[in-house]
Amino acid sequence: MGGIAGRSESTVRNCYAKSVLSGGSYIGGIAGWAANLRSCCAIATVKEGTEYIGAVLGSVKTDGVINGNVFIDTGIAGVDGISYAGKAEPIAFSDLVKKEGLPSELTEFKLILTADEKTVETIPFSYGDDLSRVTLPEVPEKSGYFGKWGEFDTS
Repeated sequence: MGGIAGRSESTVRNCYAKSVLSGGSYIGGIAGWAANLRSCCAIATVKEGTEYIGAVLGSVKTDGVINGNVFIDTGIAGVDGISYAGKAEPIAFSDLVKKEGLPSELTEFKLILTADEKTVETIPFSYGDDLSRVTLPEVPEKSGYFGKWGEFDTS
């Protein structure tokens, strides 16, 4: 499972992924397994997995090539639990946003609150913001019901 590809027998290059992943094994922010991976960037959170887990790549082909990939450190290393300089290395978010050609969707974050499958409010925030300080709107009233926003990870 990957933010771009689950498995690629070819080259994955110049990709960007912001994802939350769960699975068994071979989980990567860009690809779960790839023959080659070049110049990609990932912001990945892996909620569940057992082996071959990486912020960029779960695993690579034995004679595969990995180079120029970066990721934001969310608690997992670059490739199968190991980060490699010049191949799959962490980058500070403040440095990431300076990269030329970066899609804005990668650096924009939103907390979307919904009730009855309708958006109540969309709250933009920046990477690293303390969401425990966000003031949530009132839950819309619905006759015969009591509403409360669910708990969520504010880190």
